[in-house]
Amino acid sequence: MRFVIAVLAPVLVSGMVLIATPITGASRMQSKSNSNHPTAPASEEEIRIRLDINPHDTSAHKQLIAILQKQYAFRAIALEDATWVKNNPSDTVALIELESYAKAALHDPEFAIAQLRSYLANVQRQNDSQD
Repeated sequence: MRFVIAVLAPVLVSGMVLIATPITGASRMQSKSNSNHPTAPASEEEIRIRLDINPHDTSAHKQLIAILQKQYAFRAIALEDATWVKNNPSDTVALIELESYAKAALHDPEFAIAQLRSYLANVQRQNDSQD
């Protein structure tokens, strides 16, 4: 009996190692293949942090607006666009979007007028003889 255990024990152990090796190798390959998949979309907080660090990050601004549109958060969109226009005064598309949200979605034309006045006061314009 001791002879059988002494002979078969190394064979069984080496067989277990051979069986275990492909499993760990497969798990390594699977973890590498998962790294090729795109990461999950950034959360609203992460995007706001990106905008705090770099207030001129156009892609972060667009991502945040998309998230807020999905939530139907029109007041938050208007405030974000107002901040964006303040930091990026040459972005007339954001100004038009801000004005339309303020008039249509928020029913607050005074807010839109205030934003337009703020924009016009801060943007440098060339003198035009045709007022």
